[in-house]
Amino acid sequence: MKNFKEIRRDYLIKKANKLLDRADLLVDRIIANAHTAEKAKTEKAA
Repeated sequence: MKNFKEIRRDYLIKKANKLLDRADLLVDRIIANAHTAEKAKTEKAA
């Protein structure tokens, strides 16, 4: 049976991985938004 330290470690690792996944999605969304905005700006200028 796992002791408290191991259980807590597993829990924290899972939580950290979830946060990293969410951060990755946010970064992807921000990059996509910036790309869309830049595209709109260049189309407007043309």
